[in-house]
Amino acid sequence: MAFGKLYLGVDGGGSNTRSLLVDSRFNPVGLGKALGCNPHNCGYKTAGNRIDESIANAIDSLDFDDFEIDASGHVTIGNGDLKIEGGDIYGPTNANLRIRSNGNVVVQIDEDNNSTSKFVIWDNSETSKFEVDESGNVQMDGSIIVGSNIIKASDGGSSITLDTSDNVTIGNNLILGNNSIMNSDSEITIALDASQNIAIQDKIIHISDTDTLMRFPSANKIQFEAGGEEMMLW
Repeated sequence: MAFGKLYLGVDGGGSNTRSLLVDSRFNPVGLGKALGCNPHNCGYKTAGNRIDESIANAIDSLDFDDFEIDASGHVTIGNGDLKIEGGDIYGPTNANLRIRSNGNVVVQIDEDNNSTSKFVIWDNSETSKFEVDESGNVQMDGSIIVGSNIIKASDGGSSITLDTSDNVTIGNNLILGNNSIMNSDSEITIALDASQNIAIQDKIIHISDTDTLMRFPSANKIQFEAGGEEMMLW
């Protein structure tokens, strides 16, 4: 149980001493007892000690199930939230930091919806390596490894299938939003248009036979080569 401000009342007599803790709505939340604290019967020092004992027993009787620390240092929060004002959670120096749940693990960004926020993974120099923004867009450095070799659509269908020979199989159509395929230097290698034409920059090369090809060396020219030798030119 969680507590706010508590109020204490002490009733001391000849036969017993009682201490009562109540919350801000005057609901009893803790009760402590001790022997009588009438100083005429037990003396002032003993009376004070018994009042202290009664108050301590009332505090001990409080139900702190919402927050517990066991002998191993494990912390249990029964209700409410854990708020980190400093903004950092640190794991052990040479071991993993784990978050465990029997249900979903949810990361909610921009709770007050007043800005554009991201879920970000940094390296040790605080350089972003993985980001997901509020629209679900993903930006990452490095490679994506698909263990099952299958990328599925939202309906569960296999949209893209990969194999260990670097082959890619498309489940249906391959649609290019900008109508072009670029090389690693961001140069257009193949371009498509709405009339179903295909345009290439220079060469069509025979696979595993790179010196046999058809190319377009200049405007209005077509050239065929075999074995590295020019066969014909128009």
